[in-house]
Parts: sequence; structure tokens; C-alpha cells
Amino acid sequence: MNAIVYLPKMESIRKRNFLSLFISVGFKYQLCEDENALVHQLKVYENVECFLFFNEQEISFIQKVIRGKSNISAVLLMESSLATIPSVLDGSDSIEELTGITGIDQEPQDLVTFLNKYNFGKVFGLEYYLRHGTPVTERIIRNRKDKKDATKAITEFVTSMESEPGLSTFSDYGQKIGIALDELLLNAIFSANPRLKIADRALEFQLSEEEDVLARWGFDGVNFALSVTDKFGTLDFRTVLKYVTNSIPLGSFVKRSSGGLGLFSTMTKVNQLIVNVEEHKRTEIVGLIRLEKRLKDFSNIQKSLQFFKSGSS
Repeated sequence: MNAIVYLPKMESIRKRNFLSLFISVGFKYQLCEDENALVHQLKVYENVECFLFFNEQEISFIQKVIRGKSNISAVLLMESSLATIPSVLDGSDSIEELTGITGIDQEPQDLVTFLNKYNFGKVFGLEYYLRHGTPVTERIIRNRKDKKDATKAITEFVTSMESEPGLSTFSDYGQKIGIALDELLLNAIFSANPRLKIADRALEFQLSEEEDVLARWGFDGVNFALSVTDKFGTLDFRTVLKYVTNSIPLGSFVKRSSGGLGLFSTMTKVNQLIVNVEEHKRTEIVGLIRLEKRLKDFSNIQKSLQFFKSGSS
């Protein structure tokens, strides 16, 4: 695959290592290190993929670049905050599908995973985020009991990993992860399902085989991964951004009683949120938590967001 890569200037060894990630997954690229070079390459090569890496100081330039361009494959933030992404998209209605990611300097593996998924088009599954051979637990959710049992099981799974008496690291994480799963399940059961979108979430529900929700989780020694998959595939990138950033006052979530509060809350409980969509067929939301960090340090960890739209995988 040929690609244009816009990468702000950086120290040579760091840049070399960064670009080697593209080579390692089979990308052939044209590097642009300044604004004039990027504008020129976009004119010369109108039908190649384009990956834009930028810092917050370059927002106005990136806004101009992506307007009217259909070959912008991904806009990726470096050392920035998720709240920056919506401002990049302002006035760029021609961009239907973008992918955002933050914190790539801290975790190069995030970029490798992203490029592999983009390159090969296979975006669904926890297996991309866990070491090969990691056992994965699955639960199918069709009613309130199934949801309650899954939430209890994932909480107990994490809590049971506490190895030293008197410590509460994993039990604290267990509670956090259990709540995150419950919120994602509520989104998949009610918000994604047209039949139950306005249903009272406090009442019993019964999903058919065509509506059931899949919950999965696993731990590879460092990364804990959980996912929830619905069978509707209705989320889009702008909607996800609207919900997980601070661009909407919290009060608007509460008034609408929507799935937005669930996504927003889940983002506060994970290191990385990945949304994979096969339009009108399925949405998989993946949350990653690195359990090597103390829970009290968790709020200081940079968050990362990815979004993929796939024909089928």
C-alpha cells in the first residue's frame, strides 16, 4: 500500500524508529515534514492513502488540508488530548471516516496495532490487543440475568488475581472494570437497538438471537481487554467523538438518558477505547486497561481513541 505520511519534524533517531513501524507492517510511504511538501504531495497523488500526524499547534493547518479531500485516511494526534479532535473536524463534512489516536509516543504498539488493522482490513476481535494464546472468556447477553452474571464474572475474574494479602489493587480494578462492562452492555442492549432505544432500562428485557450482545474479556499479564459487540452497526466517528470528549456538557447526557453517558464514563475507566463498526451489521467497542499501573495513578495516564469502519472482517 502506498501512503503519504505527514510527520512533524523530530529528533532523527526518534523519527527513524517511528517510521520503521510503517515499514514493519508493509507500508510504502512518501514522507512529508513540512506544510508545503504535504500540500504538493496531495496535489500530485490524489488517490493514495494519507496519514496526518500533528500536534495541537497545527490544528488550523490540518483543518485546511482535510477540507474537500477524500483520501485522508487518518488524522492522528501526537502528545495531545482527545478534546482537540472535534475542532480538527470543524467544517470538514467531506470527511466521512477518520481515525483518531492519542498517546502514540508513549505506546508505539498502539500505532503498530492501528496500522496492521488498517492495512489488512480485519478490525474485529480482542486478539489484536492481547498476546498470542491469551484465553478469552465469552458471554452472550439476552436478558437482565445474563448481564448481571457477566458483570459479576468479570469483576470476580480481576479481583481473583490479587496475589498479596492486604492489597486491594486488583479488587479496585475489578470494580472499575465491572462498571465499565455494565455501561457498555447498556449501550449495546438499549442505545444500539431500535426496538429498545426508549425502553425503561430498569425493567426486564429479552433479546432475540438477532439482537443478542456478546461480551468478551481477557488478561495477558499487562493488558486487560474487554469488548461488547452489538448486531446493529450504527455508530459513526463524529458521534463517538461527541460522546467521549468534553465537547458536550454532562447535563445534556443526563437529560437525554442516552448511550452518550455510557461511552463518556467508560472512557474515564480505560486507557484506550477502540470502536470497530461494520455498518448496519455490528459495532464492537473495546476497552483496554494496563494493570501494571497503580489505580491512584490511573487518572494521569494519557487516553487513546481509535475508530475503524469496515466492510466486513
